[in-house]
Amino acid sequence: MSWTRRSVLGALGALVAAPAVGATPPKRLVVVLADGGWDAWLTLDPRPEMVSERDQALVDGADETTSTYAGISFGSNPVSRPLTESFLARWASRAVVLRGVWSGAIGHEAALLRALTGTSTPGAPDLGAIVGSVLGHRHPVGYVDLSGRGMPGDLGGAMARVGVRQQLGWLLDPTEGAVDRAVADAWVRRRSSILRDGTAGGEAIADALVAARDRAGALRGAGADLVPGAWLKTDSTATLAADLLARDVCASVMLDSGQSWDFHERATGMNGSWEGLSELLELLLTALDERGILDDTLVLVRSEMGRTPWRNPLGGTDHWPVGSALLLGGGLDGGRVVGATGDDHAALPVSLTTGLPDPTGEVISYGHLAAGVLAALGVDARLWLPDAPLGL
Repeated sequence: MSWTRRSVLGALGALVAAPAVGATPPKRLVVVLADGGWDAWLTLDPRPEMVSERDQALVDGADETTSTYAGISFGSNPVSRPLTESFLARWASRAVVLRGVWSGAIGHEAALLRALTGTSTPGAPDLGAIVGSVLGHRHPVGYVDLSGRGMPGDLGGAMARVGVRQQLGWLLDPTEGAVDRAVADAWVRRRSSILRDGTAGGEAIADALVAARDRAGALRGAGADLVPGAWLKTDSTATLAADLLARDVCASVMLDSGQSWDFHERATGMNGSWEGLSELLELLLTALDERGILDDTLVLVRSEMGRTPWRNPLGGTDHWPVGSALLLGGGLDGGRVVGATGDDHAALPVSLTTGLPDPTGEVISYGHLAAGVLAALGVDARLWLPDAPLGL
């Protein structure tokens, strides 16, 4: 069989997004970003012998080993990473691990663009913006960015960005005056007129701008009882994300892990980063589960790239174009691993039917992963990922 780009994307999308028996397709998305390039060799793609030899300072009196939960092997160190251990043990049955994901770049911004959008095209919308636009068009806001790293592209009218300046708090403020609204409405009318005057794609962007003004009013009503004081606390963003989704304020949310990952000079920091991320994910999944929406909320946890399998002279690691990703919830058929890395720590080609290594298969790329996420949510990836690569 001869594979075209679209059939390859569709096949891998179906493989990654396989639902559990009887599950309904998810209708919400949470993207959790480990910004900086994480070291997946410690956890999602375990290499205990390599890590023990490379990272004596990380061992803290316990040996690096491999633990298996729900059929998935994970890097294990109950002394250095106890929270990570307990998190993976609890949630592995509802998880899909992707190994050997090719990043397409080792520069932060270039790799981040590919990781979030599934393309290498500047200005392309990220997954949260796409899902918020397609599935959240009847919500007050389609997409809420709690990370500050969102890339809405031309879909910015469907996004609310929340950061240290309390943008969402300002939007929810019931005291916003009539003068402010009049100025904003006048700007929207003027900008819409310009966009509709022959600009490529201008009609859709203009419609989104007009809809955004209506959404602002609806958001004030839907979000008036959210606690403003919680918005600036990193450890409460998980609960806020769950509340926003459960109340149908939005269809997608992006969170930052709240951790440092780019350790070029320190060997010991990565354990703490995995612990902090695991604590955040435990709060997030528990909150989604308590609100009854975990099965229809797909959680994608990833970094823009990986770390080298060796230490540099400064005691840290450098950028590596191969990494791993984690999918949770969403009614997925959990307890599975898709993809692999070889003895040289490079990504191996995999079968698009089984997800197992196959020399005649394809290397999983950032585009494949993005397509799988969109497929899981019932969004046609072909409309959004025109330049997604087939692999190396």
